[in-house]
Amino acid sequence: MKNKNVRLKEIALDLKLSINTVSRALRDCNDVSKETKEKVIQKAIEYGYMPNIIAQSLKNDDKKCIAIITNNFKNLLFNTLSEICGKLFIKAGYDFTIIYTQKTKVDVDCIKRCISQRVDGILAFCDFDKESVEFAKYNNIALVFSGISLINNSFSKVHTDDEGGAYLAANYLMNYHKLDNFLYIGFYGNKNSRIRFDSFKKTILKQKPKAKVDYLEYDSNTFLSKVNIMDYILEDKLGIFVFNDEVVYDLLEKLNLKYPNFRKVFPGVHIVGFDCLSSRIKGLIDITSIDYDYDEYCNAILEVFKKSFEDENYMVNIPIKTSLHQRIYF
Repeated sequence: MKNKNVRLKEIALDLKLSINTVSRALRDCNDVSKETKEKVIQKAIEYGYMPNIIAQSLKNDDKKCIAIITNNFKNLLFNTLSEICGKLFIKAGYDFTIIYTQKTKVDVDCIKRCISQRVDGILAFCDFDKESVEFAKYNNIALVFSGISLINNSFSKVHTDDEGGAYLAANYLMNYHKLDNFLYIGFYGNKNSRIRFDSFKKTILKQKPKAKVDYLEYDSNTFLSKVNIMDYILEDKLGIFVFNDEVVYDLLEKLNLKYPNFRKVFPGVHIVGFDCLSSRIKGLIDITSIDYDYDEYCNAILEVFKKSFEDENYMVNIPIKTSLHQRIYF
């Protein structure tokens, strides 16, 4: 048996068909003749590549199906956006399914799982790798990434205005709290995180050239032991901008274990998160955070899929406007 990762273009080349025809034949589309389907399936079997035709046949209506892919069920933001998007997809007449991957990126195996369920579009909350994008395109699957990708501009993206959000955080900490020392906590491997830090630092240094702006890499397991954040916090007057609210809550939990009632012990330390989860999820402590309209965000995703289903070459990059949510002090 030949390599199972064979690309559709090899089957197309052997049969002198277009990649699109091969893809649609494997997906049992009605506009491909039975004879062509049989030839493509036979060749696919020879190559060791065979989508689950039985599973595909279970989809017996004309509804488009969108897969929501996540690698973190604990992420409150992903869960909230998935719920909103799911309701919008159903209202628009689409089916949707949730696909979980343990990997940091969407890979070809994940795309194959989508193909087996006859998925027409993918909304990913973790980035794609290059091969998965190519494979999805061969199968006419519309791709939307929630965020800013590290790879090429070959699929649509819906994301927050990271530069604008960081600008708001910097001005709040500088001008409202009159601070001169700043710390950003984020992820080096995340493009959104890097953009937020660069904008945060640029905004501060433009107004305060002598200000101190440091960057700390976040790791939930080793954060407080690996880097001594207390070296920063003990300076008392410190502005901390954090990549997202999930990290803020983890940070506050760890700091409160070390210094009970941390906020009162260090009143000169001010923290700004991102995503404003406290205004959507009951029970979360109110924190100052960069906010945006979740409904606008999810409706933008829906519109991208609508246009992508009409035009397979459609591609867009949509930033969603941000605002500042200031926590209520008790």
